[in-house]
Formats: sequence, structure tokens, C-alpha cells
Amino acid sequence: MILMDNKRFGQIVSDYYDEVIEAGYHDQKKYVSELLGIVPKHSSVLELGCGTGEIQIPLMDNGMLCEGLDESKEMISKLKAKRKDAVVHLSNIKSFNPEKKYDFVLSCHGPFSLKGEELESYILDEEELIAVLKKYSDASKRGLLINKGVEKESLRLKLKDEKTFVHREMREGDIMVMVNLLFKRSKFVDKVVLIKRRYPLKDVLKRAKTVKDYKNFKLIVF
Repeated sequence: MILMDNKRFGQIVSDYYDEVIEAGYHDQKKYVSELLGIVPKHSSVLELGCGTGEIQIPLMDNGMLCEGLDESKEMISKLKAKRKDAVVHLSNIKSFNPEKKYDFVLSCHGPFSLKGEELESYILDEEELIAVLKKYSDASKRGLLINKGVEKESLRLKLKDEKTFVHREMREGDIMVMVNLLFKRSKFVDKVVLIKRRYPLKDVLKRAKTVKDYKNFKLIVF
């Protein structure tokens, strides 16, 4: 089993990522619809882990000044093919240092996601996690928006051209192992394994100054 980082994940799955989203891996329309009610028009937004633009582009289409951040040049290339005027920063969240303040910083199925009473992240060290959360909270005027995700231990999605995407999640303590498999005509094509860590949300929010709760998001200021 090979453990992949986010950059390699983008290199491998960028070709079929949009198909996986459209097939129902994430209900992005639900999240975009709620964001349009939370974020005022013409607000500036930085989206962490923007991927191929499934959140960033709809926000731009609805009058947001939304910039993206992603460490996969392949994902960004897909995004720019859809929207050439999109502003996207090629970097990982730990090394990127925002040069300006945004009204909101957003993670929607990005590097941070809320799962029940836990915060899930690719960052595996707690102090590093808090430092990164504070950095992006400081880069926002209104706060850091993090989505409430849905547990999906097992998922099988039919894609185009007789492809099938299979997702499996296994938990050991606070570590989540996520296995993503791609088949074509029942023959194995790709395998990507990712590691995330779950943090008790109460421990994370003890560091927060304010928290505002929405149906599918929390707005947090550290």
C-alpha cells in the first residue's frame, strides 16, 4: 500500500475528479446554495483546496471575488480551462502566506472538514493544525468557514466510459485511511490512499474566539 500526499492525489485523479463529484461524491450544489446565503455578494473569498473549481467557479458566477488555493497544478489546469480569469494560487496550505485579507476563508471538502463532533484534516500534528487554522483565520475579516461533511464509509459510483469509482474508509484510533480505486470494465486502473486525522471538535474550538453555526457550515474566528 502506497500512501499518497495531496499533490500526488491531484496528479492521479484530476482526469476523473469532476466525474466523481458529478456522480454524487459530494453534493456541491447544496453547499454552494448555502454559501450564497452566508457570503454577501461581492465579498472576497479564499477557498482552500479549490480543486477543479466546483465551488470557486459558482461563487465567481454569483458575484464573489473568489480566489483559490491548491497544490495540484493538474487540478488548477482543469479549473483554468473552465474559467480563464480565475485567480488560483499554486501552493500547499502550510507554506502559503496570504498577502492580503479576505472577507472569508473557506474550506469546503478541502483541507478541513467537520464530521460530527470532530474536525478532519490532512494535517496530522495538532499544534501544526492549530497554527494553520489561526493563520487563515487571521487572513479573514469575518472568519474561517468550514463545511460539515457527511460520513461515507463505503461508496461505489458509476462514471463515464464504463468506469467505476470505489471509495472505502477505515479508522484506527484518530487516523482515517481513505482508499480510492478506479476500475474500467471491471479491470483495475488506479489506486490512491490518503491519510487524515480526526480531532475532537471541542478541543479545537477551545482555541476559538467566536463560532457561528449554520446548517452545513461553521464560521470560526481563532
